Amino acid sequence: MDDPVRLPPFRLLACDLDGTMLNENGRWTPEVLAFFDQARSAGIHVVPATGRRQFSALPLVEEASIKNWVVVQNGTMVVDPITHSVSQGWFVPDRLVVPVAEFLAREGCATLVYTNAPRGPREFYLLANSPDPSGFLSWYLDYTGQHYTEVQSFSEVQGEEVTRIVGHHHPDILQKLGRNLEAEFGTKLRHFLGLDQTQGTHRLEVLHPQANKWSGVLHVASHLCVEPEEILAIGDDTNDIEMLRSARWSLAAPGANAQAQTAARERIEGQGLEAVLRVLRERLGLPASGS
Repeated sequence: MDDPVRLPPFRLLACDLDGTMLNENGRWTPEVLAFFDQARSAGIHVVPATGRRQFSALPLVEEASIKNWVVVQNGTMVVDPITHSVSQGWFVPDRLVVPVAEFLAREGCATLVYTNAPRGPREFYLLANSPDPSGFLSWYLDYTGQHYTEVQSFSEVQGEEVTRIVGHHHPDILQKLGRNLEAEFGTKLRHFLGLDQTQGTHRLEVLHPQANKWSGVLHVASHLCVEPEEILAIGDDTNDIEMLRSARWSLAAPGANAQAQTAARERIEGQGLEAVLRVLRERLGLPASGS
């Protein structure tokens, strides 16, 4: 294993948000914002890579004064935070949207079909009178306001650029459904099981086979003329695995799940954001806070 003290200089920090760089309320702390300023002053690009949709990710990006492209919706899109335009997208093939969504719905999942719409009723679709086996849906619809559309059939979604198809259910059911999806669709799609950070419920996400956070980060890095070996990544969950495995150096945040810890090159010892910022400064070669 590489000695982190002897690593070459990094020029890009790819960072997960929820559970990693945000506090328990889903907000930046003053200490994190000061760290971002310090990193930028040292010539290091800060690239958020998040599962959040544009409408919830971009206000945070603006608050942190991040001007470069960012990765949203678990790597399905790279978005310009200034113009809100999509620089790159990896969308579920249109011919597979209805079969996958109907399969999850038949198995009793609360099934959500997300699109590339930036804000408003087309952000995601769900069936009218959708089941809610994990209790996630009732909270989520209240949280998202009017950013969704109920349909009688998922055939009404055809023609949209679909980023993700997500089924919410109990984890044992989702594991079985994931195996069935793999048997049915093989390499035409990819999927992973995730944990919702806010509600503690589980989900199965189905995406384009090339859609992941690392693909998005590489797209941003190429635009910034940064080489892959100049990237340091940090994350905590299953949706960070490709990024943690592939970056030149990677860190599993405190509280990271077992898969993220295994994928990362280093696990951060300690608690919370204080430990995260301490280790990031060490690995990026930045002075300690207050020095």
